[in-house]
Parts: sequence; C-alpha cells; structure tokens
Amino acid sequence: MKKFKWVEHPIPLVFKREALLGYKRNEISKAPRPVISINNDFLVLSNSFVIIRHLFLIPALLSVLYLCATEVQDVYKSWKASEQSTLNFIEFRKKTYGNDYFETLAPNKKHRDIILYKYNRLDENNKLTFDQFLIDRYGDKLYEFGDWSRRHDRNSIIFFGTTIPLYSFGL
Repeated sequence: MKKFKWVEHPIPLVFKREALLGYKRNEISKAPRPVISINNDFLVLSNSFVIIRHLFLIPALLSVLYLCATEVQDVYKSWKASEQSTLNFIEFRKKTYGNDYFETLAPNKKHRDIILYKYNRLDENNKLTFDQFLIDRYGDKLYEFGDWSRRHDRNSIIFFGTTIPLYSFGL
C-alpha cells in the first residue's frame, strides 16, 4: 500500500501573469509543444479539445450536414414527383375520356372520390403546393406509408435540429 503524498497544486496562470509577460524568450528558439503562440497580451496553449475537434467534430458536422441535405432533397424530389404524377393522371384521363371527364363524372362511379381528390390537388397554375403535398404525405391519402413518413420526418427534424447546433457550437 502506497503512502499518502502531499501534492503541490498548480497555481493558475492568472496569478503568474506579470512573471509570464515579463519573460523574454529567444526569438530563434521555438516555443515548447503545448504553447502555440506568445505575445505581450496572450499566452495561447494547445489542449486536447483541439485534437478532438479536428478528428471528430468537423467530420461529424460535415456528415450530418450531408445527411440533412439528402433528406431535404428527398422530400423535394417526392414533392415534384407527386406533382408530375398528378399531371400525368389528369392528362391521361382527359386524353382517354375527353376534356370534360372530371366535370361529367357520374356520382355512382367507382373510386369517384379518389379521382376527384387527385384532380383537385393542383392549384389554378397546375402546380402542387407544398402545403397540399404535406397534407397528402401525412394524411394517408396517396402515400402508403403516411404514418411512417410522419415519424421519420419528425425524428429527422429533431435529430438535425439538435446535432447541427451542437456541432457548430463545438467548433
């Protein structure tokens, strides 16, 4: 069993300010390893956080930003694909059954509600608004996995909303 040793605790550098600033070093010699730079106002020391930042935080931030960009791009592509699918559906029905097909659709027609819903998704400029896309995406109207999409998007927003600021703060 080791004996108890009295250890002298280091004195904080703030209490040695005058002695440290008064020290004149040789300009030819390099500063020792933990010292990054010395001038009349500051003594900059290297610590392990710099190594952690360069080895972990910067690559992690870049990978999270890349994942976030791919998620946003995926939602945008789904939005535009849904718009194009609706336009193709309307064009096909009008070409096959005539231009007045949607106005003269019989009330007892099978799937009448779904057909009219698809027709009324577009605005007056034949564009699918992002609000309508989100209603369709989460409302289980046209997407098979509406509940999965809702959970995935919510978890993605929580993940990216917390990790990007944390990694950015670490830099």
